[in-house]
Amino acid sequence: MILRVEQLEVPVSPDFVLHDVDFSLPAGTRLALIGPNGSGKSTLFKALVLALPGRGRILLDGSPLSELSARARARALCLLPQQEEGGAAFSVEEYVRLGRYPHLGWLGSFSALDQERVDWALEQAGCRAWRARRLGELSGGERQLVRLAAALAQESRILLLDEPAAFLDPGQRRRLWERLEHVLAGEGLSLVFVSHDVNEVLRRADRYLALQGGAGLRSGPVAELAEGDWLGDLYGLPLQAHRLPGQARPWLLERDAAPGAGSGSA
Repeated sequence: MILRVEQLEVPVSPDFVLHDVDFSLPAGTRLALIGPNGSGKSTLFKALVLALPGRGRILLDGSPLSELSARARARALCLLPQQEEGGAAFSVEEYVRLGRYPHLGWLGSFSALDQERVDWALEQAGCRAWRARRLGELSGGERQLVRLAAALAQESRILLLDEPAAFLDPGQRRRLWERLEHVLAGEGLSLVFVSHDVNEVLRRADRYLALQGGAGLRSGPVAELAEGDWLGDLYGLPLQAHRLPGQARPWLLERDAAPGAGSGSA
């Protein structure tokens, strides 16, 4: 499934309009949305699922997204927002079951196949052992993994994840990405994700789309993030690329934090 966005413009308020957004997402691609806070990343996600009205074209395999039914859109695109309130009284399994709604029959019956997919999603997200616990009993990081399980249960072809590793400790963060990449490869899914960790983007994405002040700034292969000074200018940080032994892609560090910086005679 190919997602194509052409000249998207989303008026959010008199002071902010997302504009000049163009990109293509071939099947199986991992695209990172980058940019400072307030640059329009979450707005773009909402526009992609038609939660915000806009102008321009959003196409799935060449057809306008707006012409699809709500269920068909949900089978194509799944948005996992940065934060989500409510649901504390649900058990983990009950919450993940909600992800199956685009696939239920006219009477809303839950089939053995639906249950199989829920079990699979719980396993992939690493939260099967918590299936009977209430969401309100979980930590923020644990709830994030349950929300990922619900997104996987939805069985959409394109995942839209707004800071998917938020609230996770370093170990959970690594395990989440390992699980997610396993699912992406195994299911042939596409991914659009937001991250403020430029090194995470370098390692987890194929391509990037940079937003600044509500406008599409530039896009391309993720290796471009380590070229020149433009990324440091975008974030207001003096970044420098460093090649480490055994690493295919460089690490970006602040110049003052570079390996060996500040060393010398006392």
